[in-house]
Amino acid sequence: MLRTIQLLRSYGVQLPMPYARQVVGPIWELRAGAGRVFYFVFHGQRCILLHAYRKKTQQTPTQEIDTARRRRETWLRREYDA
Repeated sequence: MLRTIQLLRSYGVQLPMPYARQVVGPIWELRAGAGRVFYFVFHGQRCILLHAYRKKTQQTPTQEIDTARRRRETWLRREYDA
């Protein structure tokens, strides 16, 4: 996963499959084997890592996506309140 995060740092939003894919709306997924990390892009340049989990089924669990959404909203509230 650290290698994949370094690729994200180097390529940013241009990081292609199989390393990254859009999951839903502004939330993207870094992919490294069965490990997954949800992230979003802030102001077109900064990638904010939200939530990591180990994928065990073919479909991405809704609970994991919901966790990432909540953390994104919390992060944005803190960023704009500061």
